[in-house]
Amino acid sequence: GMLGEFITSNDVEHLFSVFKNLDKDKNGFIDKDEVMQVLGDVIGDVHQMNAMCTAIIDQMDFNKDGKIDFDEFMSALAAPPSTEALKKSEAQANADAKAKEDAKAKAEVERAEEAKEVKKEPKYALTDEN
Repeated sequence: GMLGEFITSNDVEHLFSVFKNLDKDKNGFIDKDEVMQVLGDVIGDVHQMNAMCTAIIDQMDFNKDGKIDFDEFMSALAAPPSTEALKKSEAQANADAKAKEDAKAKAEVERAEEAKEVKKEPKYALTDEN
């Protein structure tokens, strides 16, 4: 299946031990509280942590039952990033590149304009004659 391409049996064992560590009440699921316990040690800010946990659960919780079983856990970690996410970051990169190009082009034009200004003859030739 899809997992086989990304994950070796070695990884599965490792992931399972990670999963078991996260599954504090040993019910075979990781829920938001359990994720929060883990992140709580790392992230001080409760609001930030709350939002992060929700996002993590949401991303891994494929059947949307509010908890993550080992299959979901493994699939989430094994799956390549969603095409949506990739498209988004690619679009962002392209936009950044284009903005840089535009800025460069604008600077070129401005430089050219300045060069022209300098070359222009003064309107009134300043001569010594009165």
